Amino acid sequence: MVKDSIVFHHTIICTHYSSFNILGHAYQGLFDINSYYPAMSIDHKLLEFKEKLDSQHRWPSLYMFKFIVPKGQENSIIDLFPKNEVKTKASKRGNYISVTSQVMMGSSDDVIKIYQDAHKVEGVIAL
Repeated sequence: MVKDSIVFHHTIICTHYSSFNILGHAYQGLFDINSYYPAMSIDHKLLEFKEKLDSQHRWPSLYMFKFIVPKGQENSIIDLFPKNEVKTKASKRGNYISVTSQVMMGSSDDVIKIYQDAHKVEGVIAL
């Protein structure tokens, strides 16, 4: 994982790994960020994640969300983006589905809300 970079569609998970780790740790089941930020409280991690989003985006901004879910759970994530195009792709063995959507977001708070809602889906991994 990339510890200090974030661009959310390519960073919080790819370039967004750093940002995602902060959010991921705040919501168990996404990423274990304790190894990166063991002394931070959940509120502090969310604040830092929000600050990183705000430093890298001018709102409103197009933001790419990427998730991996167990097969059969993909509609729960797709439903988070009712007005946007959503791309899905099955894993090699078909046990998991990746869900990707680019969404015009109004603020970092809106982005965080999507991740909070996604965390409610059993087995979800945010990239």
